[in-house]
Amino acid sequence: MGSQYLQRSFARVPVGYQSLDINGHIIDVNAEWCSMCGYEKKDVIGRWIGDFLSEPSREHFNVNFALFKDVGMINEVQFEMVRKDGSVLNVTADGKVSYDSFGNFIQTHCTLKSTDAEFSLDSSYQNILNKTSVPVIVFSPDTSDIVDVNIAACLYYGYLYKDFIRKSVHDLNIEPREVTSAKIKSIYNKNEVKFRIPHRLADGTIRIIETRPNKLTFGGRDYILSMIIDVTDEVRNERKLMALLELSKKLLEPNILISEITKTVLEYAKELTGAEDGYVATIDQITKNLVLHAFTGALSKYSDESRRITFFVDANGDYVTPFGQSLDLSKAFYSNNVDEYVSSDNLQKNHLDVHNFISFPVYLQEQLVGHIALVNSPKGFNDADMQVIQEISTIFALAVKGQMQLAEEYKFQEIFDSIVEGIAIFKPVGNKFIITDMNKAGCKITGYSADDIRGKPYMEVFPGATPEVVDIMQSVSKDGQPRRVSLQRYSDQRGTFVIDGYFFRMPTGFVVCLFRDLTELHTIQSELKELNENLLERVETEVGIRRRQEQIIQEQKKLADLGQMINAIAHQWRQPINALGLYSQEIVDLYEKNEITDAYIEEFGNNTMKLISHLSGTIDDFRCFFISDKEKDDFEVLNEVMSLMNLFMVQFNANDIKVTISCECLHKKFTCENLTANPGCEHSMSMVKGYRGEFRQVILNLLHNASDAIKESMKCGAIRSGEINIRVFCDDKEIRVEVGDNGSGIDDNIIDMVFNPYFTTKPAGKGTGIGLYMSKVVIEDHMGGKLSVYNNKGAVFVVTLYK
Repeated sequence: MGSQYLQRSFARVPVGYQSLDINGHIIDVNAEWCSMCGYEKKDVIGRWIGDFLSEPSREHFNVNFALFKDVGMINEVQFEMVRKDGSVLNVTADGKVSYDSFGNFIQTHCTLKSTDAEFSLDSSYQNILNKTSVPVIVFSPDTSDIVDVNIAACLYYGYLYKDFIRKSVHDLNIEPREVTSAKIKSIYNKNEVKFRIPHRLADGTIRIIETRPNKLTFGGRDYILSMIIDVTDEVRNERKLMALLELSKKLLEPNILISEITKTVLEYAKELTGAEDGYVATIDQITKNLVLHAFTGALSKYSDESRRITFFVDANGDYVTPFGQSLDLSKAFYSNNVDEYVSSDNLQKNHLDVHNFISFPVYLQEQLVGHIALVNSPKGFNDADMQVIQEISTIFALAVKGQMQLAEEYKFQEIFDSIVEGIAIFKPVGNKFIITDMNKAGCKITGYSADDIRGKPYMEVFPGATPEVVDIMQSVSKDGQPRRVSLQRYSDQRGTFVIDGYFFRMPTGFVVCLFRDLTELHTIQSELKELNENLLERVETEVGIRRRQEQIIQEQKKLADLGQMINAIAHQWRQPINALGLYSQEIVDLYEKNEITDAYIEEFGNNTMKLISHLSGTIDDFRCFFISDKEKDDFEVLNEVMSLMNLFMVQFNANDIKVTISCECLHKKFTCENLTANPGCEHSMSMVKGYRGEFRQVILNLLHNASDAIKESMKCGAIRSGEINIRVFCDDKEIRVEVGDNGSGIDDNIIDMVFNPYFTTKPAGKGTGIGLYMSKVVIEDHMGGKLSVYNNKGAVFVVTLYK
């Protein structure tokens, strides 16, 4: 469509017109061109344009034609044309290139005007389009595609001609497409329409343009011509004026709080300058500290409970703030290069990511009353932004003045008597604090009227008060930090009462106390304390019952362990008893054969006594196993584990369960499967203080649980043989014993419940659910350690004891 538009608009001009192909050959000329050069149209079509140029112009054409095809536009380029009769004609060329939808070259369209002729008004459309300094865009009302622009439009929007005419008006207009389409329709149906529209330039900048579009017709087709006028600054000034009027109205309302004032100022300052973050602060007129009431961004992390930030003045009177330089110099300024800012180290110290900023001290006459700081404007700050903040600061200063007058003259009288808590206002005079006012709630609490106590020192009115309260008021008056006094008892002729007070300083320097009467509450608490003492006896009774229940559970556990112990004794005695039986049978046979010798009798006695001694030793080992520990003693964890395995290894071997013990400490690491090869711990790294017998029972319980899990897995065919790995780790701080097996492990859904009393994963009748519970009680409550479990193929129980 753009190519058709150019051909129609150029063909109708009253000057020479020519169209060239990509190689510079003539596609078309009009009658005016033929008249100017003295040729018939049929004599020039298809010929190279250089044939009709002088030698210098031909060289100029060869050099610049490629550039013309790429840029898409030329304006007032001078050439020397050679007429048919050989004379030279000086011409000025204006032209454009038409492209297809893919941006490929189609042909050129140029007008030629003789510069030899006398000046005459050329009212051709293309001449007006190219000569005007106002950006002009021509587009189709049907498709919204841009078909032509002038040089001024290319310069304003920042597009090359060839790129511009491939866009639509929707690419420029950031309004919704349906809104733009409705406006195009209104242009098409009316003659007088004016719009203000936000347009996006090539660099992404948004500008507000005003246009009064007109409908044009070329070759029976309609187009819309829009002349573009940038009204961004005008709109911004209008908005700024309206915003300042709104700000003035809000800030000068009666009874507005300083927090609302600063918040409103910050909102408008950010909106009118484009800043992303900032703060608005007031100056404490007593300490001269900078108090931030409204802030955004990284500064938020520095706020206190009252949602304020305080920057203090140092010993030299300088402000230790991110933008303190402007306060110290009493000068407002902005910077778009933070590296050149003298106080940039304060920005780094406060971890502020700042690219540019405005810092503006706020003065009321010659008194510093506040500070406005804005940071990180994407466009950068400029003099116009400074002017905006100057106007905002003037309104802000008047609002602060109103606050100061309100605090000085009225002392918050309108809200004073409406608060249900007591309020007393004190004026510091030397070391005394004179009561200037008290609200109705305070008078009700203290029993005084406001007229009775105004002008009197605090200690004179409340002689029964502790001097600590005066010390607190002096501290609040000095540093401005709020403080609380809890449960102060006052006694006088009217009786005794207890209050809770909160002290803070007003901007005028007066100290205010908010207090509540807690006498009744204190009485109730005393009664509750007495009730709690009786409750303590009940709790102790219940605890005693629970301890007895735990003892019963522990005894039940011992009975269960006893059954396992008897089973272990049976395994231990089976082989020696069998051996004694064989010896007995053998001596009978030899007696009958008369083959008994003295040497045999001696060997028989030695062997049988060894077996009997082994049986007796086994009884002693198992008897000691259940002796209760009354006091803690020192024992080697590794030796106890080894000793325990010596008692039960036969039972594990009988069930085809292989037990491996490994120990690792700071000095040595070993692993053994044959307990007789155990080197022990030469450095006593596994020494711990605790209950030896209870520790044995815990390890035995973990071993039996591992054995049961392995046997269940072997029974269902999950594994062929069992493995139990006992690992001992020692260092200077703790000893850790891990008992792991290759059974099926513990379901993740119940692993957190295995230490609960009476909870068991074993089939009914095979588990009591008290073993792991008592084990955890022993390790954690009795020995101060920790018992935990996790899955690693099978279950792994971890006993941790601290040295």
